[in-house]
Amino acid sequence: MARLFRNALARSIVAAAFAVAWSAAPSSALQGTEARALAVPDSLDGWVEAQMAERRIPGLTLAIARDGVAVTERAYGLADVGLGVPVTTETRFALASLTKQFTAAAILMLAEEDRVDLDASVLEFLPSDAPREWAPVTPRHLLTHTSGLPPIGQGFSGGEGGLYQKWWIPRTVAWRAARADRLRTAPGEAFAYSDVGYFVLGMVVETAGGATWRDFVQTRILDPLGMTDTFFIDHIGVHRDVADGYTLRAGELTRLHRPWQFELPSHFGLFSNVGDLVRWDAALRGEKLLSEASKREMWTPVRLNDGETAPYGFGWEVGRLDGRLVVYHTGITGTEIVRVPEAGITVIVLTNLGRGFGGDANAWGIARDIARMLGAF
Repeated sequence: MARLFRNALARSIVAAAFAVAWSAAPSSALQGTEARALAVPDSLDGWVEAQMAERRIPGLTLAIARDGVAVTERAYGLADVGLGVPVTTETRFALASLTKQFTAAAILMLAEEDRVDLDASVLEFLPSDAPREWAPVTPRHLLTHTSGLPPIGQGFSGGEGGLYQKWWIPRTVAWRAARADRLRTAPGEAFAYSDVGYFVLGMVVETAGGATWRDFVQTRILDPLGMTDTFFIDHIGVHRDVADGYTLRAGELTRLHRPWQFELPSHFGLFSNVGDLVRWDAALRGEKLLSEASKREMWTPVRLNDGETAPYGFGWEVGRLDGRLVVYHTGITGTEIVRVPEAGITVIVLTNLGRGFGGDANAWGIARDIARMLGAF
């Protein structure tokens, strides 16, 4: 499985560009405000098209929002290269790890309702066959990738290399594979980005929320926000306006198909478009979903056992550029969201050029550069 994911830490391309020294943002930075005007440079289209040509990105859509309101939504290139289908602002892309922020929000919603204690043993929410050595692991550890579970590409060891050879992966099969994973470090000792941890958080949502992870996210997040263009990974149903995935192999553009139909895809399983993600961004500016206290915790770098910090909160990477708080995340399929709360600016870039299965590509950093172009930092 490590071979399948040798490029899975593509987010480090973006993370390296952010300084991670932390100081608390003023409370006003996280408050919703009346939308302020924002001038988009006339050169944006030409710059984006040049980036796409240089990086060989087939299709891209972007949104710029100010104070939770879309300033512009734009589309470029092809959603399907073979058929010549153009990208539109309605095109849905595989979000991959951007899904984690929705799982994190679900956990925080349950915590606000006193149904999840972030510092309780995760065993309280798991089946009785959960490994006893996981007893010191808490939801907070899982949210911040400090649980000690294996890093991405090395988890789900009970699958014996075969888990990702299946297209249909029921919850029970994924759980059997996950519970074979041993802790590599003591909880809280080190940061190691772990898909298994967010799969387990999906199980916590299901136990505490009294519904499947899919149903909880649908009824408690997507429906209230009007995110009608967002759907869960589904290789059986027919969905309109979905971009094909691509990567580069030996310099050639090839398909990048991620065929896994996880029943519980809480670590990677959402598809969406820029319009719906602007709605998501707007919800994060107010208290429709989460309190200001929860959001502050979500966007605070985790503190390890030795007192050092790592640049990750709850489902979001956290850093600073030019003295301003920046919260951001990437997905291996070529997706990226960058939020600069103090400036009220969010840039969302969705592409269909990703990594995996021996493919190599670099579609990341465009959202950050656009945010800088707009004076966000």
